[in-house]
Amino acid sequence: MSVLNSFYIQAINVLAAATPTPFPSGTEGDWDANPIGKLREKLAFRWSIFEGLDFLFFLLAVPYTILTVGLLLYSLWGVLKFLWAASKGNKSIGDKAFWIRVAVIVFVCFLLFSGIFWDILESIYTWTSSQDVTG
Repeated sequence: MSVLNSFYIQAINVLAAATPTPFPSGTEGDWDANPIGKLREKLAFRWSIFEGLDFLFFLLAVPYTILTVGLLLYSLWGVLKFLWAASKGNKSIGDKAFWIRVAVIVFVCFLLFSGIFWDILESIYTWTSSQDVTG
């Protein structure tokens, strides 16, 4: 078995040594260039392929808007239901935990509707992309 493997290895070495390496036209002097730069150029992700896909943001914006409006309406319905129960005497109007939950939900809806949430995400992205982690 090892004799057969060594024969194949020798055959591959002979074929590889006898095969000339062709130069692409006009790049004879580029073989001295940094191969890492070439790899980065060839393997780096090109964001320009997404330039014609703006309609996808519209497809994402419709469910986002429906979800945000639904969250706000659900919160409003909960407040009305709570006020109705409080007017009947079933619940206390001074329920602190309920009002804190409602305030947090309304605040989140405000952040989403006004665009402040996206401004915060954009500033985080800008800050992290400007950091130099190499030293």
